[in-house]
Amino acid sequence: MTNLNNGNYSFVPPSIMLLFDNRQLEVIKTLCLLYPFYKKSKRKFVKVSDILFYYSLVNFGMIKLIESKGEKEEVSRNLYYRYEQGVNQVILEMVHLGFIEVKGTVTSKLSQLGVRLTLQGNEFLKKLEIDYFLDLIDEYSNVISLIDNNSENKKKLKGVIK
Repeated sequence: MTNLNNGNYSFVPPSIMLLFDNRQLEVIKTLCLLYPFYKKSKRKFVKVSDILFYYSLVNFGMIKLIESKGEKEEVSRNLYYRYEQGVNQVILEMVHLGFIEVKGTVTSKLSQLGVRLTLQGNEFLKKLEIDYFLDLIDEYSNVISLIDNNSENKKKLKGVIK
């Protein structure tokens, strides 16, 4: 199959493209991440930097970097940086679908924007009856309660602190 991607031709089958670049799956996973925050406080906005942090811990296996006790952990940080580049598109799609509200201005840094789940987003998640997503919500809840998004942990994810 030939796809036109930014003027370049690519010969990647759709099944492989979905495996590595599945924006809809990223949207649902991000909604699942917002749910524990929504349960805690329906009015509180979550910073995009928190979304990036917890999404990476759970979905990219980067929790090993935080929990390691001096052992050398081999984890690819490429996925973290790739999601960081694409999170704005995920947020735009969720806003367009009416699943989240955004707090901030056009001049706000992306990491300082706040987002929160709307009633419509909550209803969408309640209708998901797939065990994978229910388990993912539980895993996010556990990680959020156990690991703080502080500067030291962020540095570990980015590879600044070993």
